[in-house]
Amino acid sequence: MGNNNIENHDSNESLETLHEASVCLIEYLNVHGEAGRPFEILRFLAAETIKHQDPNKQCTFTNLVIKDAITKNLDNDPSAWLSPIWKKLSTDILPNREKGLQQFAFERGYKHYAWPFKADSQGGSGNQAQYKLIAKKVDSTALNNLYHPDLQVDIKYISAVSLKPSWIASFLFNKNNSAHGWRKWALFSFPIFWFIFTILMCVLVWLSLKWSNAPISSKDVLNIISTGIFIYFCRYCSLRFMRFFEDRIIMAPDILVDMKNVNVCLELVSAMDENNNKLPRAFQLVKYASECPICKSEVLLEKGEPDFPRRIVGRCQESPREHVYSFDRATKTGYKLR
Repeated sequence: MGNNNIENHDSNESLETLHEASVCLIEYLNVHGEAGRPFEILRFLAAETIKHQDPNKQCTFTNLVIKDAITKNLDNDPSAWLSPIWKKLSTDILPNREKGLQQFAFERGYKHYAWPFKADSQGGSGNQAQYKLIAKKVDSTALNNLYHPDLQVDIKYISAVSLKPSWIASFLFNKNNSAHGWRKWALFSFPIFWFIFTILMCVLVWLSLKWSNAPISSKDVLNIISTGIFIYFCRYCSLRFMRFFEDRIIMAPDILVDMKNVNVCLELVSAMDENNNKLPRAFQLVKYASECPICKSEVLLEKGEPDFPRRIVGRCQESPREHVYSFDRATKTGYKLR
């Protein structure tokens, strides 16, 4: 999953299948798309593929056609313009979104989802690389187990995008944004370390005040205030980790997430090995999203306070106070709360 260099694909895939996958991609971009050239190119490929009606001719585009459609400017070399954008699309954006795109397709009842493909040129004058969409089959068996189709719910969440942790957290999370083994214990030890450090600081300040015969100075006051701040932060970290282990999910601390990522959760997840044996739980950074059934805007997870204390809820980005939904991490579903 996530490999854009697909060698073995059906070049004779039906026009209906390709249209279905392209419609799914358009709907996905309408809800979960972002601004920028990569998403403009995806939208162009999907829209033009939907218009394509000749089953005997492949729907492909050159870099010249794509650049003209997106920028309306052919002054610069189209290949030099498209190459870095396509590289970002195929190595960063698409692999991080394929899981969510497949979940989105399954939720909408599609059997296929669209995936961009580049056919390199054979060389020679006039031979250019061709860009197109292909249809990939949705893994309905795995997603049936994920979504519990018998449940009657108001909203279903998908893994919107794989995330990049902050540079500090990048040492603690692997490529799947999971922390297990020594990484998990390193994260777990942080509040313990902070607690021990705060205790030592309190002892040192108390001893310095006890052994000093001089009146309290401004330095002593600063030490007392600093100790109070450390105690407050220690209490905050302890409560956060206690809630994490009780609820199995919290909104991720800002220090763990890149500045560009918002509405990210830190989740305690379980997994199975190849022999279906249960593995120790791991910490994972994840971002869930859905589509608001009322206004069709994107729904992202946020803290439930003040109306829904100690809950993580889905809030519509267009009406975050009125279109609010519950979030069940076990079934990835929710109900309308107001």
